[in-house]
Parts: sequence; structure tokens; C-alpha cells
Amino acid sequence: MARSSHIRGTRSRAPYGYARDGKPQETASVNLLAWILLIIFLSAMTIFAWIVPAYIFRNPHIPLNYDILRKMGKLEDLKAFSSSRPPRSGGKRSRFFKARQLFDEESGRPDEQLTVINEAQKRLYVQNYIDGKMLGYITGEFEIIETRPLGDEDLFTGLALRALSKEFPNTVLEYLLPIPGEFTNPYKPGDTLKIRRGGDLAAILHLAHLPEDRLSITAISLTYADEVVTKEEVLDVELPKDLNLHAKWPAFEGPVALPSS
Repeated sequence: MARSSHIRGTRSRAPYGYARDGKPQETASVNLLAWILLIIFLSAMTIFAWIVPAYIFRNPHIPLNYDILRKMGKLEDLKAFSSSRPPRSGGKRSRFFKARQLFDEESGRPDEQLTVINEAQKRLYVQNYIDGKMLGYITGEFEIIETRPLGDEDLFTGLALRALSKEFPNTVLEYLLPIPGEFTNPYKPGDTLKIRRGGDLAAILHLAHLPEDRLSITAISLTYADEVVTKEEVLDVELPKDLNLHAKWPAFEGPVALPSS
């Protein structure tokens, strides 16, 4: 009599990853992949939460960062200084440059190096010079060749003066005066602008190469004292409450208009 072939404990099996009815089912490998992706995502979010705020606080001079910090109330207002209490940049008093001296030291630098210097000076200015090395101040007598009002698209509202150094005309100064509200511009081409060593603290914020071997210097007085032109003409200079760091540098565009001899 034929013996039926039967092996105990055996049963039909579905292909790997499928149920016995032929429908697909989740496997351990799929779950493992999901967990790995979740861990990577959470790790990336943690790193992002640490790095981005640190970057914003360390670089308040970047326009977007400045806007964020001001809206959050995490950035102090600008402060006025005086000759008796100037900024202590790096724990030391900063240098006072005459036009020729500054030109000799800085004009030979490539644009890339000037960009690094400019970014550092703007950061220090926004932070009231609490950390880092300040480039210094510009001093001397300058002949005004051009003026223009500063509006909403500029660093602040007020008046910009463009002038040539009487000592060394290859140095072109941009002197920015923050003035709120309406005012009458008392300056005209040919007038002399005197920047004193002790009284004005004209901080250098931006350097740029100009055609014909000239160096542009953008400066702002850190005393924010009224600009006395004559006994009858005084500009009411005030601390700017907010800055527009999206503004273009230098403040003047176009070629330098040389004074007529």
C-alpha cells in the first residue's frame, strides 16, 4: 500500500515581504530606514538651532541679521562718544590718520582685503565698538566738491558730503551726517570741511578704490555733535535710531568732480 508523503511541521510560506494572501506587508528594514531618517532630521534641526542664532548674533552688521535683532530687541541703540571717552577698541585708543598716511597704508590692498576690513568696521560700529579692532579716525581739511541728501535708501537720513583732501587730493572723503527731519544744506562746492583730531572722532567705516588711483573713505562722527558751519548756520546732528544696512557703499556714485582751478 502506498504510503502518503507527509512531513510534520511544514506549511506553505509566502514570499519574503508578503503576507500569505499575497498582499505586501511592512518589514523591519522599512521601519529601520524610517527611524534613521527621523534621527538625521532631528540632528539637523538641533544643529540648525545652535548655529543660526550664533551666526546672527555674531554678525549684526549683515542686513537681515540686523533687522531680526532689532525686531527682537536684542541689539542696543547706537551710543555717542566724546574725545574724553572715545571707544576702547581692543582695549586701546584708536589711531588718527591724515589723508596721505591712510592712503599709503590702505590703498595698496586688493579689493578682497578691503572688503574684509569694511565688514569688520561696520560690525564694530553696529556693536558700539565693544569687541574687535577699530581701524581708526580720519582728520584734516577737505574741500567739498559735492553734496546730496540722504534718504530712506541710505544708511540713515541726513546729509552726505564728498570732499577732496587738501593735503593729498587722491584721498576722497565721504562724510555722513545723520539729521532727522527737514533741514537746509549750508554747504556748497568749494567750502572747507575741517575734521578735528580731538573733537569729531570721524570713524572710518568703508574704504574703496576709485579710478585714477584714488581712495574713497566713508566716515561718520561718533560724537554726533551739531555741525557748526557758521555762527548762523548749524546742522542739528542726532544719533540715528535705526540703520538701513541694505544701503550702497560708497554713498556717492559716478566720477569725482574735480574743483575748477
